[in-house]
Amino acid sequence: MHKLTFTLKQHTPIIHFQHEQDGATLRVTEVKPKLDRFIIEKEGGIEKCRNKYPDWFISESHDALDYKMRILPIEPTKNAIGKGDRHMPMFFGNMGDDYAVNLKGTSIFENDVILEILNVNERLNGKIENSFPAFLGTTNFGTRQSKGYGCFWMNDGEYDNVFPKYYFTIARNDSWIEVLRRTELFYKAIRSGIQVVNKQGETTYYFKSLLFHYFHSKGLKWDKRLIKQGLLPELITPQKKKWNGKEESFDAVTPYKPAEYLVRDMLGLATSQEWRSYKTKIEKAFIKTNPVSKEGITRYKSPVYFKPYYDVEDKTWRIYFDFNEIPGEFHNVAFRVSGNKKSIKLTTPPDTVFTMQKYFDFLFREYSYEDYKVDIQSAEYPVDTITIFLQEAFDEVRTNLK
Repeated sequence: MHKLTFTLKQHTPIIHFQHEQDGATLRVTEVKPKLDRFIIEKEGGIEKCRNKYPDWFISESHDALDYKMRILPIEPTKNAIGKGDRHMPMFFGNMGDDYAVNLKGTSIFENDVILEILNVNERLNGKIENSFPAFLGTTNFGTRQSKGYGCFWMNDGEYDNVFPKYYFTIARNDSWIEVLRRTELFYKAIRSGIQVVNKQGETTYYFKSLLFHYFHSKGLKWDKRLIKQGLLPELITPQKKKWNGKEESFDAVTPYKPAEYLVRDMLGLATSQEWRSYKTKIEKAFIKTNPVSKEGITRYKSPVYFKPYYDVEDKTWRIYFDFNEIPGEFHNVAFRVSGNKKSIKLTTPPDTVFTMQKYFDFLFREYSYEDYKVDIQSAEYPVDTITIFLQEAFDEVRTNLK
């Protein structure tokens, strides 16, 4: 019998439903299937892995790898998330009417977590030992894991951490809440943009999405504008006037191509969105896909993931992040976009137009951030705080890639 022991340190809390129950922590039932998939994918997929290593599997009919895993029991610190509590960055599971029957909370281990693996296959044992640090470097656990929750790292001298290639630093001893708030700002900058609204419903800070600028550089229209034109045409003129002709100026200088793509959903499909400032609910429904896909698409999680790391010696946070490339079945997929008793058809772009690698190259190697102009009038943040943070974060990511 071969035995592996990994010592882990938790850096951000896990979000769990019914957190007060036993087992609302790091669970073998979540870790082992993910580790199995990670190893199988690294071997070229289930068919290739089975053909090459048939003795790795529990049985011919079961795709689980044949080893035992256990996490030594220690008691985490648990905290409830209150209904409507706004202090949790990038978490919205406490906003619905079903909150009372689906309690949510966080759990975090103050001490090291010991994870043990037992198996009889020497070659599989070696594969697990060599794969586990890289697995942990790309994987979080629990709810909202791609946004940085449920993050663990290796914490012993025997195994080195394997860090993602992209990162920026928060050079102070901030709480995990503040770190994830800044992570949220960074993510919004590359996906949807940032809009801060005061209690009167007035926009006090506006940051145009960098994804908009990527598609603008390709001569392609921003999907939010296409949706407004198709579903809310009566609001186009007031919106132009409100923002001093900004969108109009883009149209005036850009010979847009006729292609109309669903853009923002390439970084995570949202089938239902509340456009509160327009008092409209926007729905997206799959209507046609390419030959690669056999079923309709109702969910597609963000391909970008964040792995916060707290350096105890330096007392700083490093926010590591990377992406999983968009699968082929999510390219050239048509959706019916509906709202305001109207509907339009938009299609996700082909991989010749958009891949995550193309977008990250644009963000961190090609795009001139200094040329980007934003409105800065913020009541919630000191003037320029958001912009300075983003400027420093993007500059550091670029420097780290050199």
